[in-house]
Amino acid sequence: MKQANWNEYLSLQHPWTKRLIGIEQFSKNRNLEQIEREYNQDKYGTLTEFNFTDIELYKRKELELSGLSDNDKIFISLGEQLFETYRGLAFSIYYSTIANIIANYNPERICELGCGYGYNFSYLNKICPEIYGGEYSKNAVILANSIGLNIKEFNFYNLNDYLIIRKKSLVFTCHGVEQLPSAISFISGLYANKENIELVVNFEPTFLTNRTSLIGTLRNRYIEFNDYNRDLITLLMDRDDIDILEYHPDYIGLNPLHPTNIVVWRFK
Repeated sequence: MKQANWNEYLSLQHPWTKRLIGIEQFSKNRNLEQIEREYNQDKYGTLTEFNFTDIELYKRKELELSGLSDNDKIFISLGEQLFETYRGLAFSIYYSTIANIIANYNPERICELGCGYGYNFSYLNKICPEIYGGEYSKNAVILANSIGLNIKEFNFYNLNDYLIIRKKSLVFTCHGVEQLPSAISFISGLYANKENIELVVNFEPTFLTNRTSLIGTLRNRYIEFNDYNRDLITLLMDRDDIDILEYHPDYIGLNPLHPTNIVVWRFK
C-alpha cells in the first residue's frame, strides 16, 4: 500500500467533493422502496439471470457487472490516514479482519442479518460449523437457496423476523444496519431474542457524534446525504443493559468517506 493524501482523493473530479461542499445537490431517502430498487431489483435481480452452482462464481459475476477488477487501484482509509492500493488486497484485508475478530470468540453458530446471497459465508464457514442468515431481498434469498445456503427472508423492521435467531448464536452484520437510518428496530429485535444471542458483532458505517475533525465532519455529512445509519453506536453506548467488548471507530474504509466501525457487544 502507498500512503496518499486527502487532496488527491477529494479533487474536483470526485463526485462527492462538489456534493459535500454544496456546489451540487444530492439526497436520498433510505426507505424500503429505495432498498427494493437498489438491491433487490438492480443488484441481486440482475444476478438471478445466471444459474451458477458456486457462490464464488456469483461473486466474480457481481464484480464483473459492476465494471470492477481486483487489479483496480483504489483509495482506502485506516482511521484518518489514506492509502492507495489494489482493490483485491484492500478487500482481502477487510474480510480477513472480519474473520479474525469473529474467530477470537469461537462461536458455536453464526447468524448474519442482512447477508445478501451469502457473500460472507464462504469464509465464515471456515471458522464456524453452522452459518445461517436473514436477508430482505427476495432475489438474494433465491440465489442463496439455489446454491444450498441457509438464508431466509428477513426484514430489519419486522420484530417477528428476529425469531430466526437460534440458541447460542453470534449475530453478525456487515453494512446491513447501515441501511437503517435508525437502529432502534434492530436493537429491539435482538433484545426480544436475547436469550438466544451469545454475542453481536457489527461491522457498520454510522454517524459518530464525536467526529470533530474536517474529515470526520465530511464523513458525517456523507451519511446524512445518503440517509445511512445515524445512531447505532449512540444507542449501544447509552444502554445500561449492554456490555461493549470491543469498539474500533473508523477502523477501515473501503470507501474513505464511509469507513466501517467495529463494535462487539452483548446483553448483560
